[in-house]
Amino acid sequence: MRKRKILKIKISDLKLIGERIILRSLKFSDAKNIYLNIQDKRIAENTLRIPWPYKLGDATGFIKATQKSQRKKSEFVFGIELKDKKEVVGCIGLHHVDFEHKNTEIGYWLGSKYWNQGIMTEAGKLVLNFAFKKLKLHRVWGDAFSNNLASQKVFEKLGFKKEGFRRQVCWRFGRWKDDVCFGLLAEEFLKQ
Repeated sequence: MRKRKILKIKISDLKLIGERIILRSLKFSDAKNIYLNIQDKRIAENTLRIPWPYKLGDATGFIKATQKSQRKKSEFVFGIELKDKKEVVGCIGLHHVDFEHKNTEIGYWLGSKYWNQGIMTEAGKLVLNFAFKKLKLHRVWGDAFSNNLASQKVFEKLGFKKEGFRRQVCWRFGRWKDDVCFGLLAEEFLKQ
């Protein structure tokens, strides 16, 4: 039986600084901003796990769950903070981190008034850099609902390759949703 190598992550590793944004661990004081930025139903409709209607308690529960999974190193979820506003306007994270097979799923959402400004692409680059350089992962994958063209465009801008299409993969808001699968290898990202 192989001994599992323990990953050493410092608190400072969980603060990623970009041009316009800072990605950082979530705090309970972020709950109100998370709640306010998810009030557009289109966000819930384009994600798998965000409930609707979204309540302040949902944000608090989400923060508590992310802190717990971060301690276990099974997930790394970051609040997307605008440098000029000092408030969280969305989240991006690495979910189901598998250190044995060196892969993880990426997921994200952003408050609708911040769409189409390049914020998620900037956040994605920071998180992918963390995944491949700090966590030493080999592959990052993600899914977008087939009707969520904006999310698919983010994957493409980040260099992900389209790997497949899954029909009626989940039941969401009273109908079946198809999704498009994307993947990115470390060597592809590091070449960019």
